[in-house]
Amino acid sequence: MNFRENDLKMMEALVQHMNEQIHHLSQHCPTPMGQILLDELHSSVKKLSQLFGQTVSSLPLQRPAMDYAAASSSPAPISSAPPNVPSAFVASVPVAETTGLKKTLYLIDDDKDAQKVLGYMFERKSSFRVVSYTDPLQAWADIKANPPDLILMDLMMPGISGLDLLKNIRTIPNLNSVKILIGSSKSFDKDRIEVLKAGANDFIAKPYNFTELLLRLNKLTS
Repeated sequence: MNFRENDLKMMEALVQHMNEQIHHLSQHCPTPMGQILLDELHSSVKKLSQLFGQTVSSLPLQRPAMDYAAASSSPAPISSAPPNVPSAFVASVPVAETTGLKKTLYLIDDDKDAQKVLGYMFERKSSFRVVSYTDPLQAWADIKANPPDLILMDLMMPGISGLDLLKNIRTIPNLNSVKILIGSSKSFDKDRIEVLKAGANDFIAKPYNFTELLLRLNKLTS
């Protein structure tokens, strides 16, 4: 066996081990941040598996119930300081082309961990300027004062639900042009239909697959 064949066998074994570990971790990773990381890592491992002629296990990643964190009242632009995000999954997401001024995206979600990962991914892989809110009431005040181009918000939040905030936004004529994407772990048809009837432009199930999320957001602003 030459060195090249030996290297390939070692890489194939490593890819298989990584895939097994991802499926194991998916059973013990209840946070939205962890689920986003695992989804993107799984995508990267799948690409490596295809490169070496392997088949990635088709077992679905298990998604434990979400545990929402307490809300904070301070909105802030997402920092450029990254959390502990593996470069493998960052590289697996296509980079959006930037043309002209960045569009403003308000990210409204009381889950701080999910915001950290999403904010980092948006900064690295999108052309959006992201402003993060854990308090939907503070976000509502800023939406009226400084309307964004786009809003990504959770359906279930303390203080005011995403559905009620959506209805409030759609009562103000000069906010009708704001595109709104609602995300929820409650991905039942009745929830999706309800938010679309209330004026949402789109609905996406949580935890997010970032590649799909970015495609949906870019479609809304194209």
